[in-house]
Amino acid sequence: MKHEFSLYVTGFPSHYQRAIQNLRQVFDSRIKDEYEIKVIDVLQNPELAEEENILASPTLVVDNSYPKKKIIGDFRNQEKLRSALGWSEN
Repeated sequence: MKHEFSLYVTGFPSHYQRAIQNLRQVFDSRIKDEYEIKVIDVLQNPELAEEENILASPTLVVDNSYPKKKIIGDFRNQEKLRSALGWSEN
């Protein structure tokens, strides 16, 4: 099963590139190449952000979970990200 994520960002590539790098480190260690990250700029697509009730950026939405999970931040703390995704090593 391919894991699908949407990353909602606000316009500045340098800000969200760091978030993508942090996400890829965690994803590559856990789900290898079985994931897709769709980047959505809320300034260019405000209707998509509104549909998902995105209030801050960057926000990661786990698209194929029910209910959908939303995680806010730049994802520097990999342990917190793993925990939020339910992937704790414990």
